Parts: sequence; structure tokens; C-alpha cells
Amino acid sequence: MTLTLRGTGEVRTEGGTFLDAPREGDAGPRLSLGLLLAVAAYLRVDEPDGRHAAQIIHEIERQLARRPWAVLACPEGELRVTLVPAQ
Repeated sequence: MTLTLRGTGEVRTEGGTFLDAPREGDAGPRLSLGLLLAVAAYLRVDEPDGRHAAQIIHEIERQLARRPWAVLACPEGELRVTLVPAQ
């Protein structure tokens, strides 16, 4: 995940296993709420509240079901989630 901050252009990046494997019937990978909050803390941005976090997760999952990356605009900047093969 990469967050590019508005104004300063600072780039914050965190790698790791943030997705759960798709379950039967899922369109693609699933992002867990706890991991979204942990990443928000690592990237030093405010944690979204429960409903907003669920909306963010839904949008990331929707995009990842179609392609191996997702991009979201947020008040802090642009968040990009890119899938990479497990090593």
C-alpha cells in the first residue's frame, strides 16, 4: 500500500499480507477491517470510523476483483493498493 500525501508529495509505503484469500462466492481478495486500521496507524493517518472503514474496504475489494490494484482518493492524499505474488 502506498499513500501519497497532498501538499507535500511525501510517499509512505507499507508492504505485507493485508488480504485474506477469497472464500467461495467472493469476487476477489478480501481486506480485513483490522488490517485497514493497522495500516492507517502505520501510515500515520486518522483511522476511519466503522461505517467509513467498511465503505473503504468495499471499494478496495470491488476494484481488486477487476484488476490487481485499487486507487482511492482521500483527504490526506491518494491511497494505492497493489497486489503482488506471495513469496
